Amino acid sequence: MKTYLRYSKPLDKMVPVLGGETDTFKCRVCGEIKNQKHFHLVTKNNFEAYRLRTTCGPCYNRDRKVRRGMDIVYTIPLVCDICNIKKELFPDHSHITHLHRGWLCRSCNTAIGQLGDTIEGLQKAKQYLIERDKHEN
Repeated sequence: MKTYLRYSKPLDKMVPVLGGETDTFKCRVCGEIKNQKHFHLVTKNNFEAYRLRTTCGPCYNRDRKVRRGMDIVYTIPLVCDICNIKKELFPDHSHITHLHRGWLCRSCNTAIGQLGDTIEGLQKAKQYLIERDKHEN
């Protein structure tokens, strides 16, 4: 596995990062192709190397500012708006309109995010489950 060393400001030290120093990535928000240095570092993998966010720094910072404001404006319910289970909740918002949609637990928020944060993605997953869970009589 290829890694390189990069400075982590929060840790105040050099840390191993997956990939190469000259690698470029496409931001999933703005679509621009940028050098890896324009992407924030995130959690370590099983091999003690950090990985990069899929959103470039400017897009991530803009999104974070939107999310932080929601904590102040909107009342946090007791349970997740999807699974109705009492867990730590996070503000959910449209990545297109930036409008608040509700409060989700980490599992539900991650699930819809992994499906593209779109109705189309959810419908494809639903259709997959319907087709694959048919029992032969």
